[in-house]
Amino acid sequence: MNIRKQRYTWVLLVLTMMLVGRLHGQVRYVAENAKVKVLGTSTLHDWSLVSDKGVCKATFALQGTDQLKALQSLSFTVLVKTLQSEHGGLAKNAYEALNAEKYSQIEFLMTSADAIVAQKDGSYKVTCKGDLTVAGVSKPITLEAECKMGADKSIACTGFYLMRMTSHNVRPPKMMLGTIKTGDDIHVDFVVNLKP
Repeated sequence: MNIRKQRYTWVLLVLTMMLVGRLHGQVRYVAENAKVKVLGTSTLHDWSLVSDKGVCKATFALQGTDQLKALQSLSFTVLVKTLQSEHGGLAKNAYEALNAEKYSQIEFLMTSADAIVAQKDGSYKVTCKGDLTVAGVSKPITLEAECKMGADKSIACTGFYLMRMTSHNVRPPKMMLGTIKTGDDIHVDFVVNLKP
């Protein structure tokens, strides 16, 4: 009777471990062509800087094989000099303002994440906190994104973040001997297609 009880306990333990593994399988994802668009204003016209060379790495816990359960890690980097504009002078002024020679990249590193919330349309709302480093200055921020898992297990995420340049000690650039001034507030859009 004791041997049967032990065997039953072992079988139950193995089944439980298999179920937990299925419910919380960790999958690492990467995107090497994440798109970032920085939108701003000036006394002359609105402006934008765009890069499609962002690198994002993330680890998700999945429930089964096709449902996002939790975000466990996330990092995002983009080289400042990959941000381009239709107006070459604008990009050059941005590089100077961001001190790109000394601080070559902008980086976000997650410190914690909220529970992932499934939406009615099949997408997921993902919210995380982390440190955003711009021009060598790190500040804690909260990021939100809408993510959708594809049939090939890829995850497409989109979102935006509003910030002020001066919050990272970046002086808004001036052009034409100071006659054109850029606004402090900027809007950052991102599109990330993560692949396992």
